[in-house]
Amino acid sequence: MEKKKVLLLALIDYGLYQSIKENLERNGYDVTLVLNYGYEFSYTSIWDRLRNFLHKILLRDYTYKDKLRKSFLENKQVDIINEEDYYDYCIVIRSDFFPIEILKAAKLKSRSFVSYHYDGLGRNKKVFERIDLFDHFFVFDKNDIKKYPEYNLKLVDNFYFDCYPRGTNQERAGKAVYFLGSYHPSRLDDMLLCYNILREYGLEVDIDLLINAYLPDDSPLYQNVDISLLKDVIPYKSYLEKISPYGILLDLLIAEHQGLSFRIFEGLYYQKKVITNNKSVRERDFYHPNNYFIIENNNFNGLEEFIAAPYKNIDSNIVEQYSFTSWLNTLLNKKD
Repeated sequence: MEKKKVLLLALIDYGLYQSIKENLERNGYDVTLVLNYGYEFSYTSIWDRLRNFLHKILLRDYTYKDKLRKSFLENKQVDIINEEDYYDYCIVIRSDFFPIEILKAAKLKSRSFVSYHYDGLGRNKKVFERIDLFDHFFVFDKNDIKKYPEYNLKLVDNFYFDCYPRGTNQERAGKAVYFLGSYHPSRLDDMLLCYNILREYGLEVDIDLLINAYLPDDSPLYQNVDISLLKDVIPYKSYLEKISPYGILLDLLIAEHQGLSFRIFEGLYYQKKVITNNKSVRERDFYHPNNYFIIENNNFNGLEEFIAAPYKNIDSNIVEQYSFTSWLNTLLNKKD
């Protein structure tokens, strides 16, 4: 039986695309991948190289090569899209990072054209110009559906990758807390507060923070030895390997959305406890107070009991609802 063909448009950042592609292939799909950038640039002709030289020397125009890079990238993306005559499905992750022309080229080749947006819609207004291109546009934050009813958005959660085994490395379970995230001003105070409080409760706390914005010299982040300030991204699959020995994951919201992060479902799948300030976790069918500690109004009452309590196993049927496979079936409108 011939495999169904999937055209996947995804971000290169964090390496999440690698796990998505791997899980798609594990589910029996033939995947063609298009990234938002990352292809090695080359001049398409000697004339382009000469024009760039003349723009720099004669016109003092140092932006011409950027225009060539943009054109090269879009041509590369179109060439990859055109490798197949058609695709059964096209899945676009974060459509706001792809030019509209590329999205239209992908749609022409695809029988089903869907998008998934794992960020608050309001964080990048460009996304609103793209929503109507899709047969279905999925978001992970129910507040966006309430806020933008005119766009006929559909809701689906983030997920865990069921193509990876759960593993058994839990030697620091219950004693060590880990957080990996990008720097954002709205989560800074919460992160520093959690760091200090958790240390007071005798927990080891390791934080890897990707710095994608300017930090002043007097930033309190420089004063914490257990907060590693990263310039380079930890690829997602490496991150999954890194969390293996930790018993507790720390999850901190960014102000612009209330959707459940991947950490919530990593905790569910890998049977790790999660400390989070996302109150909506309490409403979910997988919630158990032994597994998720919810910080409200900077209140940590009950944390000692939470740390001491054993992890509560969740019914496997509930856990499976939040797998990549279940997420994929929702996107593709499949019942099984």
